[in-house]
Amino acid sequence: MPGIPLSRRPAHGTAHQQAWFRQHAVTMIALAVGLALRMYTLPARDLWTDEAARIATAKVPVEVRSLVTLGYEHARETYRLSPPLYSLLLRLFIQFFGDSLLSYRLLSLMAGVGMIWLTYRIGASAHHPFTGQLAAVLVAISPYFVSHAQDANTYSVAGFLSTLAIWRFWQALQQQTARAWIIWGIAAVLAAFAHHYAWLVVLFQGIYVVTVYFRRHRQMPRGWHIGLGTVVLLYMPYLPIAALQFRTAQGLGYVGREPQSYVSTLATNLLNVSTGYRASQFRDVLSLQLAPEAVARLGLLITAIAIPLIIAGLGVRSALNRGDTGPGCYL
Repeated sequence: MPGIPLSRRPAHGTAHQQAWFRQHAVTMIALAVGLALRMYTLPARDLWTDEAARIATAKVPVEVRSLVTLGYEHARETYRLSPPLYSLLLRLFIQFFGDSLLSYRLLSLMAGVGMIWLTYRIGASAHHPFTGQLAAVLVAISPYFVSHAQDANTYSVAGFLSTLAIWRFWQALQQQTARAWIIWGIAAVLAAFAHHYAWLVVLFQGIYVVTVYFRRHRQMPRGWHIGLGTVVLLYMPYLPIAALQFRTAQGLGYVGREPQSYVSTLATNLLNVSTGYRASQFRDVLSLQLAPEAVARLGLLITAIAIPLIIAGLGVRSALNRGDTGPGCYL
């Protein structure tokens, strides 16, 4: 009626959505950029040896692959060393999306993009949203992570599941409920079923609990034993096969090398992950054979090292401005 103002409902939903978008805008941009980088030339590159071996493994019927894994003498190395999860998932992707280069690499692509979001969640929940955003940007633009997300191989999936296990571990420490620890246990075992190295994540989580958490709280986390029990219960059936794979790795020289070989591998991987580039790309640079093209790559190496250091420095500066001088600041 004239003269009577129309009532309006407060736009709580819209305001909440705008606030959510402002908080996550950087993360959304990082996801978009990360997806674009990982999609670039994805279906155009030819397969290489490791990819072809993984795809061939995925196409072998499960019952045949099981017999081969259990110790058939003429088994291929791929069958006898790798946990089964990636091959099973890749088989499902091929059946659902078809037999093509895109379907082979789609699983790794999805895992690589998902790891960007999980990285943000870890940083935001463990420290501050700004920390999570910086970490998400680093993962999104890292050529090393982009490369693995474009390969039909287990590493991107293992990275995603390991990151999921880290996030769920932190959530379980905060909530300390049986449900939270069971979810962490499932995530940890799934990561181990993707790659044996995921056990290193569980190992360092245990070290954190026994040292940092126990020293700070003078007690173990409530319900932690439930999570450990979940891990043991779920992985126990696979343990005999894992033992066979370990012995095979010893026979092939992957385990039991000289100590200096392990040190060299560790240093190389630290360079790979921290700069985003493989150390082999700079072998001539590092040996001081400075041909003109090597000088250009030297500049690239310096830039690759500088960018993550600058971004990390921004995170430390922001934490110091807020008065945070704890371990999380430097992490």
